Amino acid sequence: CHVWLTPVYLVLVFGAVSAAIVLYRVFTFNDCPDAHRELKRQITEATDDLRRKGFNVGQCVAKSDANSISVRIGGNEYIGAEKVVLDQTIGAFTGIPYAKPPLRELRFRKPLPIGTSGVIAANEWPDACPQSDLSLKQSEDCLKLNVWTTDTTASKPVMVWLHGGGFTWGAGHTGEVLSAATDVVVVTINYRLGALGFLRADREDAPGNQGLWDQTLALEWVNDNIRYFGGDDKRITLFGFSAGSRSISMHLLSQHSRHLFRNAIMMSGSALSLLSNSDKTYVRDVYLKLAKAVGCQPVSTTFTDDVMKCLRDIPPERLVSAQHSPEVLDSEFAFFPNIIFGDEFMADSPLTAVSHKETKKKINLLLGTTDDEGSWILNRISGEKFTKPLTKTDAIRQMQAIYDDLKLESPIDGQSIAKFYLETIPEEANPDVWLKTTGVSLGDFFITCPALKFAETLHQSDPKHNKIYGYYWSSKGSGKLCTEWAGACHGSDVGPALGYPFLSTKSTNAQRELSMHFMKTIAHFAQHDRPLAQEGIQWPHYYDIDGLTIAPFYEFSGHLSHNVTNFGVGLKHIICHQIFNKYYNN
Repeated sequence: CHVWLTPVYLVLVFGAVSAAIVLYRVFTFNDCPDAHRELKRQITEATDDLRRKGFNVGQCVAKSDANSISVRIGGNEYIGAEKVVLDQTIGAFTGIPYAKPPLRELRFRKPLPIGTSGVIAANEWPDACPQSDLSLKQSEDCLKLNVWTTDTTASKPVMVWLHGGGFTWGAGHTGEVLSAATDVVVVTINYRLGALGFLRADREDAPGNQGLWDQTLALEWVNDNIRYFGGDDKRITLFGFSAGSRSISMHLLSQHSRHLFRNAIMMSGSALSLLSNSDKTYVRDVYLKLAKAVGCQPVSTTFTDDVMKCLRDIPPERLVSAQHSPEVLDSEFAFFPNIIFGDEFMADSPLTAVSHKETKKKINLLLGTTDDEGSWILNRISGEKFTKPLTKTDAIRQMQAIYDDLKLESPIDGQSIAKFYLETIPEEANPDVWLKTTGVSLGDFFITCPALKFAETLHQSDPKHNKIYGYYWSSKGSGKLCTEWAGACHGSDVGPALGYPFLSTKSTNAQRELSMHFMKTIAHFAQHDRPLAQEGIQWPHYYDIDGLTIAPFYEFSGHLSHNVTNFGVGLKHIICHQIFNKYYNN
């Protein structure tokens, strides 16, 4: 507490007068016994609450500026900002460090808890982790999180957002609208990406899955501290999109993180996706190629001390630019290595872990996919190999060629896949239909079917206690992954989940209504362990009939059907079970 330098006698006189005034008011307040007892009770409760939150009640507490808000945790004081969102005053704490900056010797290592103390300015948006999206301000000092809360003295459900971006780009989004609209505490985090976040060198100083360890440390920080921001650490829900969703599936299985949250919402992604390649030989070869591409010449197939020192000295932007160079990735469908299995974080493959019941117990999971998860993948294919099909024959030939070119242990029957998706479409269809259908098939193969298989496998591992719910998003949104001819593309549900239509003056009332509907649905899941009832119908979870798993889902279409429910069962059951699922077993 800072006190102005004042003569001692003035301080004593001022203190004596103040004490006399307070004592007089308390004594006269005794004339109202009920009010007096109520005041004493409130003072006692407030004092005890302050002590639980780490305040030394006998000392002065710093006051913030009129538009700021502070939270003290032990020796730390976090200074955030108050703002009004949807006519609701919320506290925004942005850029809170949860780990030591992974610089110099700490680059490529697992994150270390931060030990800062003092006043921490939590009112600046944090830098994104180094990546290819140059529109974002970036720094390796990026292991920070953001918190939005409507009441720091409450105990409300907590929703922790894990962003997408293929583990190579992206950053924590704003959660202010979701917090204000649904009265939950929202946390978003940054984690390391690309080689900086996933380099596996079979060494202690580069173990792989560093980005997942970052997420785990952030979750530990949330468990330890979120109560000071008005959150209930017993009601933490993970939710995330694409790479964030794939991360959540890993956290459901890993012994290091599955105890750190209660519920999970997975949006368009799972650990079974073939967008992840955990073959150790392939991963090692790619990282050796990367080391060579940036001038850290490996002399063998191992990462020596000299190679690691060289890699730690390379500017981060040079590592990022080299990741996607032809010298490192030799295929249009080659995604830079990210999550791996068979290490400390994840000892077994996902299906093996589930079969051995190495999962979170009593899982409450809401899993969603969109109508067109794969059209964005077509943008990765060069114009020489893929052009807009003008006829049905062109479309069949090109779809078959795409699948035939995929480098998998078990060759894919591209002819059968093309026949399934395209046979019943008329010859005179608009060429955009051929293009969209090709994108849908790729999305089913890489994202939708692996996610549905993951959910079904979790259900079957413990049908009595695991509650799995599904949704299907068919309302087309906008964004960098959506094109005019695409359907409701990968990520169409992200903006509505975070309330983005309320941040844009260009949004329609229908878009805002759908966003509010979705936010209320997922917040209800975070608070009550099940999604909000729809159209007066309780949302059914997966169940079995005669050994057959029934997988209900709700369709967010942007409009409610008249006299027909938006609930359905068996989303894409035939294509997933009969054609694609066999490719995810390993």
